[in-house]
Amino acid sequence: MEPEMNALSKVPTELKQKSQWVCWKYVTRDGKATKVPFMPSGVPASSTDPETWSTLQQCTEAKGYEGVGFVFEEEGPFVGIDIDGCRDPETGKLEQWAKEVVVQLGTYAEVSPSKTGVKMVGLADARWPHRNNVKLPMPKVCSKDPGIEAYDSKRFFCITGNQLKGMSGLKSVDCHFDWLADRFGMRHAKAVVYADAGLKLETPILERAAKYLEKLPPSISGSGGHNACFHAACVLVMGFGLDEGEAYRLLAGDFNNRCNPPWSERELRHKIAQAQKQPGSRNYLRDAEPTTWDRIHIPSSYRELKIYEPPAEKPLGEVRKTSLKSAAAAYMSQLASGKQVLVETGIPSLDHAIGGGLAFGEMVIIAARPSHGKSAVGLQMTHAMSARELPVVIVSEEMSALALGKRTIQFAADIHERNWNDEFDKVVGQLDNHFKAREDVTILESCGSVERAVAEIEELTKAGKCKVALIDYAQLLDAKGKDRYERISRVSQTLRMLASRLQIIVLVLAQLNREIENRKTFTPMMSDIKETGQLEQDADVIIFGVWPHRIDSSKDQKDYQFYVCKNRNREIRRGAFQCDFNPARQMLLEQEKPNQFANDF
Repeated sequence: MEPEMNALSKVPTELKQKSQWVCWKYVTRDGKATKVPFMPSGVPASSTDPETWSTLQQCTEAKGYEGVGFVFEEEGPFVGIDIDGCRDPETGKLEQWAKEVVVQLGTYAEVSPSKTGVKMVGLADARWPHRNNVKLPMPKVCSKDPGIEAYDSKRFFCITGNQLKGMSGLKSVDCHFDWLADRFGMRHAKAVVYADAGLKLETPILERAAKYLEKLPPSISGSGGHNACFHAACVLVMGFGLDEGEAYRLLAGDFNNRCNPPWSERELRHKIAQAQKQPGSRNYLRDAEPTTWDRIHIPSSYRELKIYEPPAEKPLGEVRKTSLKSAAAAYMSQLASGKQVLVETGIPSLDHAIGGGLAFGEMVIIAARPSHGKSAVGLQMTHAMSARELPVVIVSEEMSALALGKRTIQFAADIHERNWNDEFDKVVGQLDNHFKAREDVTILESCGSVERAVAEIEELTKAGKCKVALIDYAQLLDAKGKDRYERISRVSQTLRMLASRLQIIVLVLAQLNREIENRKTFTPMMSDIKETGQLEQDADVIIFGVWPHRIDSSKDQKDYQFYVCKNRNREIRRGAFQCDFNPARQMLLEQEKPNQFANDF
C-alpha cells in the first residue's frame, strides 16, 4: 500500500505545509514487525534529525512504502496522542474510554494504520510534562493491548487521513494535559531514582558535578528544604554550566534519594528552570578540580530563602453551610419578591440572547480577534451599567485613560470628532449630560498583575465604588506560574473567585487565537480563546464579537456579529445575531431591518 496525496486530503493544512514528513514501512526486528521511518530516497530517517525529513509531496511520490508519517519536533507547536487497542477494526466501534479522550480534546483525530486505534494531533504552547506511554487495564477488543501515548518531540506518527467524523481541525490541547494524565495514570512517580541502578556519567564535568553534589546537604522538610534543593540546582546550572537535562539527571539521582521527602520530577525541573534565570557569574566550577573547591567562592545568595520560597498559605475563609431545601426556598422567595436582578448590557439584542441580562457574581468573557471591537462592546456595557447607578471599575492594561476618555466622548457626543474644536462648548455640554446621569467609573492603569488588580478592586468594592469590573484584557495581566499557560490560567481562576467572593459582575475582555482565520466561515468557538482553556471553564457567560469589515473591507462597515456560546445560569435564547456598528461613535445599535444572519447558524 503506497501513500497517495488524495487519501491525505483531510489532514490539516498546518501539518501538510510542514517539511516534517517521512515514509515508513514494516521492518522485522527481533521477530516483530516494526514501523521504521525512511527518507523518500530509501535512506533510513530519524525522528531526531531534521536533515532526514521531507515534504509530504516528496513522501507521497516515493514508491515501495506502507505510508507516510509526521515527525514532532522539539520547538514545534504540535503534540500527538496515540490511543491503542480501542477500536474494533470490523465494525469501527470505539470503546467509551477512547471516545471520552476524543471528545475532551476535540482536535484532529484519525484511524490508525492497523484500524485498531486512534491518532490525534493538537496544538500546544506548553510541552507534554507527563509519562509518554502507559498500558491501560481496559477490556481487550482487538489484537492490540489498550494503551495511550503522548509525544511532543522525538517521535513520528503514521498518518492515514482516515479522519474521525467531526474531528477535522487542530485545536489547542495543552489545557487538557493534566486531565489526560490524571484520567489514565500518566503522571510521573513522586521521585525518579537513578542511584540504585548506577548513574552513567559520560563526561568528566558530569562526574565532578555529581561528586560535588554528594557533599551538599539534602533537602529536609521543615529545615530549609526548599532552599537547600534550590541551592543545589543553582550550583549545577550556574557553577558547572549544565543544561536542564544534565542538571535534572543529577538532582533526580542520589541527591533526591537523600531528600526527605523526595521531590517530584515537576518540582525538580521547576527549580532548575528558576536557577537558569539567576543573575551572576557562571561556570566557576566547570573546570575546577575537586582539590580547589574549598577555595572557590559560592554565591551565598543561592542559600537565601528569598530566592526560592513557597507561597504562603492563605488563611481559610468562613465556610457557608446551607441545606439544599432552604436554598431552593430562598430562590423562590427572591423570585416572588422581584429581587432577582439582571443587569442590562446596553445592547438589547444581547440582553435578549442571554436571558435578560447579567447577574451579580458572574464572570463574563467578551472575546474577539484584535481590532474587532471588544473594547467598544465592553465600554458600551460600562456606560449602560453606570447609568443604572452601578459604580464601575475599568482595569485597563491596553488603552490609556486618555484613550478611554476619547472613546467616551465619541459615545456621548453626536458631533463628529473632526468638529470637536469648532463646537467645543456643545461637546462639553453633551459630555456633562452623559455623566450627570451616571455613577462614577474608576480607571486603573498599570496594575500589571492580576493580584494587584484584584487588591485594588476589593478596596474599591469595600468603599462602595465597584459593582462591575471590566478587565481589558485578560492576556495582558500577569500572574504566578512557570509558563504562559499556567499564568493565564491563574488569571482566570483569580477573576472567577473575585466575582463569586464579592458578588460583582466581572467583564473580562479576551483575545482569540489565529485558528479562526483559517476557517471558511469566521465563526468562533470556545476553544478559540487564546492561551488557556481555563477561561472558558471559569466563565458563566461567553460572548464572541466579529466585525466582518475587518476581515473583508468589501463588507458593510456597519455590520457587527455576536455569538453567544455559553450561558451557565440561563438559557441561550439566540446563539447568533447582528447589530449595527458605528465606529465614529464607538456604539452598537439595534438593526432597523434585521437580516437573516441568525438563521444561518
